[in-house]
Amino acid sequence: MSHGDQLSEPPTEFHVIGKTRTAPFAAIAHNSKPWYGIQFHPEVTHSPRGKEVIGRFVLNICGCKADWTMVRLITFLFYVCLT
Repeated sequence: MSHGDQLSEPPTEFHVIGKTRTAPFAAIAHNSKPWYGIQFHPEVTHSPRGKEVIGRFVLNICGCKADWTMVRLITFLFYVCLT
């Protein structure tokens, strides 16, 4: 994906929830389902609150939990590699 890529119009059943001067559909939400789309690069250094955006998306919207440990990760990876 290039930094110049963008939607030409929102998909059917979605509405705009965020925009910028150069990205008129920077964030969209489905009209009835918990589906969202966002177009920006939160991981880059010039997105000052990018980590916060990623964290809120992962925890609040996706419903993930921040309860992993390195031991659990290594155990999981070890199990996956052996099966």
